[in-house]
Order: sequence, then structure tokens, then C-alpha cells
Amino acid sequence: MTTDGLAEALFDWLDSDQTLTGGWYPLRLPDGVTLPAGTYQRISGQAPLTHSGGLASRTRRYQLSIFSERYLEGLAAARDLIAALNGVRDTWDGWDVTAYIADEAEDIDRADRGLFRQRVDVMITSEAP
Repeated sequence: MTTDGLAEALFDWLDSDQTLTGGWYPLRLPDGVTLPAGTYQRISGQAPLTHSGGLASRTRRYQLSIFSERYLEGLAAARDLIAALNGVRDTWDGWDVTAYIADEAEDIDRADRGLFRQRVDVMITSEAP
């Protein structure tokens, strides 16, 4: 998890979305969570550089996973998430953000717990408050 506040801003945005009844969690699902539920993690990040130094904006790639007992339920939640995130230009917790989907929802084999998983990759460009 990042220490610069954007991860917390992303969590707050995800947490305000009522699509997933079980909510969102960093990295992995806790035991006994209500489904469908989701996890998020930062995959990579980069700060653009110029000849005179770094820029104020940063781009980060996050992976969001939706877990469900029924395949179509998870697929519908992934589509709702994509519609809500793709093209966002907003302020989250003071961060100016632009988000776009880097990879459409992808089916993942049933997880260890026997759950279906949909994975969505999102790129978020941000500038600190």
C-alpha cells in the first residue's frame, strides 16, 4: 500500500460505491465476508520525468478483483465498476485524479475458496493536494 494517500483516497471512493454488498479490502478477502466483495492492490507506479526533474503528477496501476459465488453476479459487478471508474475526472480526498480502465474485466479460474473472480486493471493519474 502506498504511503502518499492515494491508496486511501481510492479506498474511500470504492467504499462509497454500493455495488458490492461485501465491500472492498486491501490485498485479500477476510474469512466470512458477504459476497460479492472486492480486493484492490497497487501493481505499479511511475512519476514522469523531464530534463529538469520530476512532474507533480504520478500514474499508478491498480488491480481490482471482484469475488462472487455466482459467475454472472461477479460479471455484472465488474461491468458496473468499469462504467463507474472509466474516464473519471474528480477530486478524491483532495487528490486530483483521472482514471481509465487499462484492461477490461478478465475471468480468472475459480479461486481456492471456490469463488468466481473478475479482475479489472485501472490506471489512475493523480496530483497530490
